[in-house]
Amino acid sequence: MMLVFIAFGLLMCYFCLQMVVRPVQFAERIIHFSHWRYFHPFEILTRLGFGLLFITYAQATRYPLFFDMFGLLMVLVALGLTFTPVKKHQAFALQVAQQLKPYFRYVGILTLPLGPFIIFAAISPKA
Repeated sequence: MMLVFIAFGLLMCYFCLQMVVRPVQFAERIIHFSHWRYFHPFEILTRLGFGLLFITYAQATRYPLFFDMFGLLMVLVALGLTFTPVKKHQAFALQVAQQLKPYFRYVGILTLPLGPFIIFAAISPKA
């Protein structure tokens, strides 16, 4: 199961680097993705799935409290999105992508360490 955490951490690194290197294109991809037919269910199911995996396997990691809290956050966001109308979710994604476009580079820099941290916490032996 640690492979899932490694893949998640690598994906985080990839998306963070995209924000740093190509912030405008990253924002445009979010806008494009928000028009995708299955955007809303995809966002719900991926957050719910990863969140449940983080919670379920938290005790096998070096920092179980972090994995529990991160997983819980993803599950709560997924539940919130479940009760959010598709059009409202889409409008929110568009608004965020447009308003944060100038700041994506900084967001990417700030969140980039999270990917390696997740990988490290998943593969290193418990303290």
